[in-house]
Amino acid sequence: MVADPPEPPPELNNEHAVVLELTTRVTRALPALGGARPRGDATAFDFLNTDAAMRAALAGGPEAPSPVPHASEASFFEDKDLAELQLWRVKAPGFAGRLFFVGPRVALSPVNVFALETSREASPDAAVLTLTQIRGEMEGTPGAVVRWINGAYRAERTVTSVRVDTALETITTSLDLQVVVEVPAPFRWVDTKKIEDGMREAFEPQTEEAMGNVCDEVAAAFVEWASEV
Repeated sequence: MVADPPEPPPELNNEHAVVLELTTRVTRALPALGGARPRGDATAFDFLNTDAAMRAALAGGPEAPSPVPHASEASFFEDKDLAELQLWRVKAPGFAGRLFFVGPRVALSPVNVFALETSREASPDAAVLTLTQIRGEMEGTPGAVVRWINGAYRAERTVTSVRVDTALETITTSLDLQVVVEVPAPFRWVDTKKIEDGMREAFEPQTEEAMGNVCDEVAAAFVEWASEV
């Protein structure tokens, strides 16, 4: 099935908007490989270009990631030719609770489309897989609230990177996220800092856990890849 083409981001009233910014970084050791070492010419860049590594980097959510047809997206995004990149749909860990502390009880999960790009570093021992969001929305319940949220929510920036360094024997995942939500009139009496702090408390622990899970998934994929090349 081809996904709906992306719509322009909503125009928000910044005077009544709250901003959630998260930067998270998790580093884990690569597992001991024992005798299962990749051949001498196989590099971290080669590994991160495998389907298994990409699927592992997209792990951590409540659903398995799925590839997205290029026909459903714009041809270019931030000067990048999307035809040369892999696109994936990812459902991230979400939030369950009362909307803005006093509103209806909701269950919300961000659903994003990412463009994946692998880059080399100066050393052949290290490479980075970058996941850049090109489209995002919320899914969840109740439906009427979710539709409103998608009209009042804008993902300004969501960039995840996975760095593998075989010399240091580490995997590092990093997230840089910024979302803006316009607070509807009935809730504008609630202090915006309280709302922002509540959003952070709801999303930050799950995000850090998800980043750790990504490290574990990538590590497992690396061990399997190393035993096969």
